[in-house]
Amino acid sequence: MGVSWKDIGKLQKGMHFTSYVNKPLEDALVYLLARVEFITADHITILADSLAFVSAYLMFTGRVWLAIATMLAVTILDGTDGKLARLRGKPTKIGKLEHSLDFLYEQAWYASVIAYTYLSTGLAWILLVGLGWLVVDGYVRHVYNLGWIIAGGPLKKWSKVGRVVALVDGRRNVYVWYTTASYIIARTLWPAITLSFLHALATAIAYTVLTYRKIGELSSAK
Repeated sequence: MGVSWKDIGKLQKGMHFTSYVNKPLEDALVYLLARVEFITADHITILADSLAFVSAYLMFTGRVWLAIATMLAVTILDGTDGKLARLRGKPTKIGKLEHSLDFLYEQAWYASVIAYTYLSTGLAWILLVGLGWLVVDGYVRHVYNLGWIIAGGPLKKWSKVGRVVALVDGRRNVYVWYTTASYIIARTLWPAITLSFLHALATAIAYTVLTYRKIGELSSAK
């Protein structure tokens, strides 16, 4: 299968700023895998999901560096499978479940970070902030999906403000970066948990306001 870098460059779907940071490695993997026909996008998805749960276990058991390295690898693989599927024009059944599977392992990730931090520091407030992070992140996912159903498309297509929010909102890659930076700088993860909660909260507020406005616009148009 002949493929050029120009072809691969057109496969970018995500517009979040972290997607563009990961893009060079994702594109390189797609370029290498394009000619390996027996490796499908489904295989990449299964590998990414499996590694995600392994990384949660590693974090919970205190092997933080290895857990973080695995998490970072998953963020790259997660962007690779969709590009490979689009390149080959072969959407997958697993791909249709990807968002649900992502949510499952993301919550496992966050819970493992919270559990490890509490067990290693004994800080009770970490459990409260961590629980807030989990709850608010779940709400963000729900509002995002609700808005998509109501408007027939993602928030980033609604308006200029929606595009800006979609560019910087709280999501998995950001939280993994917080985790990485927090452990490198402070050798603890409570700053990452706090920042992740605050980012998720800001995202929840923005999503709620934009979705409320969108519902109003659609109601007025009827």
